[in-house]
Amino acid sequence: MFEKKAKEYLQQSGIMLNGSNPWDIQVHDTSIYRDGVLFGSLGFADGYINGKWDAEQLDVCFKKFLRYITISLNNFVNIVQDARN
Repeated sequence: MFEKKAKEYLQQSGIMLNGSNPWDIQVHDTSIYRDGVLFGSLGFADGYINGKWDAEQLDVCFKKFLRYITISLNNFVNIVQDARN
C-alpha cells in the first residue's frame, strides 16, 4: 500500500522509483515508502540521511519534487480562493 502511494506521488513529479533516469530514486530500504507516505517530506529527507534511498542527480530530483509541491500548493490555494468568491 505505501509503495503504491509513494510511486503515484513521485510519478506526478516526474520521478520514478528505481528508474533509469539519473534523477530517479534508487531505493535501498523499502521502509522509505512508509516513512514518505506517513511523514511526508520529513520522512523522505530522513530516509535520505539514513541511506534508505539516493539519486545520481540529487539536485534534479529535488527540483522536480519541489516544483510538483509548489504547483500542487498553488492549485490548492486557487481552489480555496475560488470557493471564497
